[in-house]
Amino acid sequence: MFNNEDTSNLVATDDALFACAGATCTEYDAATGKIRRVHRIPKADDEIPAEEGTRAWGYVAVADGKLYGTSTIRSELRRELRRRGRKVANATDTIFAIDLKTGKQAWEYRGKNIMHMTIALADGLAHFIDSSISPEERDAFLKEDKTALEKLTGKEREEAEKELKRRDLRLAVALDASSGEKLWSKPVDVTDCSHLGIGGGQMTLMVSDG
Repeated sequence: MFNNEDTSNLVATDDALFACAGATCTEYDAATGKIRRVHRIPKADDEIPAEEGTRAWGYVAVADGKLYGTSTIRSELRRELRRRGRKVANATDTIFAIDLKTGKQAWEYRGKNIMHMTIALADGLAHFIDSSISPEERDAFLKEDKTALEKLTGKEREEAEKELKRRDLRLAVALDASSGEKLWSKPVDVTDCSHLGIGGGQMTLMVSDG
């Protein structure tokens, strides 16, 4: 489940219900409805004062004894802060896990701009797309294309240059879901995979059979 706003996100297991709102996720006993614990998002080192209530619990999932979430700058506050000239480019830069046996944070990973709908948990790994990519990573990925570009001239080269600039490159990342250790990351070309159609569809990620 995921949501960019402060409205509740829900996920259930055989014996518990988890309801997220604001910066917390409340764990209820499924049989009695009693509150077991209230989990909180990790403290962020934003420039924005914490009392402004900048962050909310976004994505939520439960797998292998861990509660997973993301720390997200609230969209309405993000708009307001931008009007004030505040720097809030990374709406969702943190993914984290909490050990449900102890209630303690197991790990926290700070990315650049993690996309909620691309988080996929499978086979002990947490996969996602980080929509920020460095100029060096972009150049390395497009190296062959740029080499081929040098052989072109005139209109053909002009069109090829436009195509290169249009390419939407992002980072695919895989973490160890138990420890949060980054196992690998690689640039991927997701041109024409997001904001499609009248509804502006978003890119998602799925994992199957390895």
